[in-house]
Amino acid sequence: MSDLEVTVLVDDQHRGQISEVVEALQAAGMRVAQCMQQIGVIAGTIESTQMDRLCQVEGVAAVEPSQSYQLEPPDSEVQ
Repeated sequence: MSDLEVTVLVDDQHRGQISEVVEALQAAGMRVAQCMQQIGVIAGTIESTQMDRLCQVEGVAAVEPSQSYQLEPPDSEVQ
């Protein structure tokens, strides 16, 4: 089992209570790394087998695995 980086979108009705949503996510097993209150986004990690638990938290509109991209260096042949 491995950790998965996730991004959680808080629904509009719960943005004013985002700290309670953070607490509920932590109780569901998420390790919160960042809370962006202004835009209603919470980022962190969770055990990959536990990701479905986050969708059950009140105030959560969506849970997405984080994606990362890496560009080649500017002097590489592939651009």
